[in-house]
Amino acid sequence: MEDEWIKLNWDAPGLVKKILVDWQPIEFASERAAEDSLYEYLHAQFEKTQVTRQYARGRATVDLVIGERVMIELKHNLSTTSELQRLKGQLMEYKSWDMAIMVVLTGETDMNLLKDLKMFVQRELSGAFLLDDPVEVIQKGT
Repeated sequence: MEDEWIKLNWDAPGLVKKILVDWQPIEFASERAAEDSLYEYLHAQFEKTQVTRQYARGRATVDLVIGERVMIELKHNLSTTSELQRLKGQLMEYKSWDMAIMVVLTGETDMNLLKDLKMFVQRELSGAFLLDDPVEVIQKGT
């Protein structure tokens, strides 16, 4: 990607969001398969920027980090309240990491859980970061 480093430093969340929106995943059997596909796609898009899997800080681990500017938490088939509660806990932990967060949902997502997640992000995470709108929820499945 031409001038990726300049764009990543200028508007990392915007650039990563655009790339995630353009990603065309297939149906995956598991979250791991979705993560593998997204990891390969991001490496192809960010040839000169580090893309790290399973980035850990303390006791928390996020699925992917791009250039230490944007983290991606991937959830496949978000269908239970317990999965949503775990995701909310992860997002609360990540808010101290000083990176924008992209939550990518693949597979089937329960619409009520999606609404709950979006309300949580708006209520609990808006204004908690230095960046404008640092948490994005991107749905790639049904």
